[in-house]
Amino acid sequence: MTNHVTSSPSGWLQTLRTRRTSTVLSIAVALLIAIGSIAGVLAQALGPAGPSPARGHAAVIAHGVVATDDADARWRVLTPTAQVDGTPIVFTNAGFISTAGNPLTITDTETGYRQRIAAGEAFLVQAGQSVLIEPLGAPQEYYLIQLGAASEAPTSSALYVSDTFPTDGTERDLTLVRDVLEEDEAGALPAGATPTLLLVLSGTLDVTASEGDSGTLAAGEAGLYEGDLTLLATSAGTTYLAAHLGAAMPASTPIATPVPTEIPATPTATATAEPTATATPAATATPATPVATSEPTPDPASDEDEDGLTYAEEIELGTDPTNPDTDDDGISDGNEVNVYGTDPLNLDTDGDILYDGGELVYGTNPLVADTDGDGLSDGEEVYYTNTSPTNADTDGDGVNDGNEVANGTNPLVAPQPTAVPTTAPAQNDSDTGNANSGNSQSGTTFVDSDGDGLSDAQEARIGTDPSNGDSDGDGVNDSNEVAAGTDPLDPRSWP
Repeated sequence: MTNHVTSSPSGWLQTLRTRRTSTVLSIAVALLIAIGSIAGVLAQALGPAGPSPARGHAAVIAHGVVATDDADARWRVLTPTAQVDGTPIVFTNAGFISTAGNPLTITDTETGYRQRIAAGEAFLVQAGQSVLIEPLGAPQEYYLIQLGAASEAPTSSALYVSDTFPTDGTERDLTLVRDVLEEDEAGALPAGATPTLLLVLSGTLDVTASEGDSGTLAAGEAGLYEGDLTLLATSAGTTYLAAHLGAAMPASTPIATPVPTEIPATPTATATAEPTATATPAATATPATPVATSEPTPDPASDEDEDGLTYAEEIELGTDPTNPDTDDDGISDGNEVNVYGTDPLNLDTDGDILYDGGELVYGTNPLVADTDGDGLSDGEEVYYTNTSPTNADTDGDGVNDGNEVANGTNPLVAPQPTAVPTTAPAQNDSDTGNANSGNSQSGTTFVDSDGDGLSDAQEARIGTDPSNGDSDGDGVNDSNEVAAGTDPLDPRSWP
C-alpha cells in the first residue's frame, strides 16, 4: 500500500527547497571528500583498478602482486649465469628474470611448473620461491632485477645498486615494462609508489623526471628516477626495461577451507535398493587394463615427422620422433645428424651463444665457436660487438677484432690515415703542375661517418645513409645486414 502525503502549495514548495538544500550539501560533502583524496588517487595511478603503466607501444612483459617490507629498500640489477643441470635458487626477494640473449627455461621446484622465456620476455619470481634456471645450450648470462631490503648484500656481482627508498609493508602491483624507441622518439612512464628503475639494453635514453634528478643512460646502464618520467631516445633502436611498483592491492578474499562433500546419499540408496546389482559390476569392470596394450608399436623404419631420421634412429639418439626439430634451433634433426654434424639435442652445439640455425644465416661454422679465429666467439660478434664473425678484421685496419676489443679500440672503424704532404719537388713553376698531376701520395681515405663498418663511399653505392648506422631502423647495423645478405633498407628484412 502506497502512502500519499497531501499538503498546501506553500508546504510543497518548502519541502522542495529543503530537498534541494540537502542535495547541494550532499554534493558539496562528496566533492570535499573527492578533493581530499584526489592526490592519493593520482599517486596510486587511479588505484588497483587503474590503467597499466605501459604507455604507447610499450609492453608489460611480466607482472604480479608482491609483498613489500615496512622498511628501506633498494633496486638491484644482477647478471648471474645459468648453467645446464645447475642448482635451484631460493629467492629471498621478489624480482624479475629477463634474458640477455638466448632463451632460458625456469622450473618451479615445488610445483614442477616450467616456463620458457625468450629474448624480450621476463618472469616474476616471488620471495621464498625456489626455481631452477637453465639455458637451452651453452651457459647463458641473464638479468635479475630485484626489489629487496636495503641492508641485504647482493647474491652475485651487481651491475647496479640503487640508493635506498622507503616501502610501506603493503602488497603492491609490480610490473616490468619493455619498449623499443627509434631515434628522437619519445616515451613516458607514470609515477610509481616508489622510484622507478630503468635499465637500458641498447642505445641511449634521456630521462626527464618530474621529481628529483633527471639523466641520460647508455646501453648497460641503470638508474633510479622519481615521479612521472618523460623518455627520449637519442639513437635508433633504444631498448629499455622499467621496473615499476604500483598501486596497493586490497586484501584478497579469504578462500574458505573446502568442506568434504558427502556423496553417500545416492550410493547408499542404490546399495540398499539393489545390493546384488552393485556387487556384480565391480567385479566385471576391473579387466579394462588390456586396452593400453593395444597401441601399435611404430615401424622402426618409419619417419613420422619427415626429418630424415627413422623412428629407430630417433629412439637411439634420444630425439623426438614426432618433432622434426627437437632442440628448436632451426635445423631439422636429420640435417643436424647427416649434413652438419651438429647435436640435435643442443641448439648451440659449439657453445658460442649463436644458435646452430643462426650460424647458417651468418655463414659461420656451427661446430667452431670462433669461425674467423679473431678471439671473439661468433655469438659475441653477432650480439655484442657487431663485428663480422667471418672476417677477423672487420674494419680492415690490420688489427683483428679480438685485439681491438681487448685494447679498447673500435673494431668497426679504421683509424684515419695521416695525410701525406703533397709538396712539389724543387723545380720551376712551369713544371709544378705536371709534377703534382696524378702523383698524390695521400691515397684513398677510409671515412665511416656513422661507424657502422661501411665506408661512406660504400654506403653511397649501396644507397644506405652514411650518417645513420642502421638505415632502416630494424636494430641491425648496415654492415651486418650486407654481410648476412639481408636488405639494409628494408626494416622487415634482417638476419
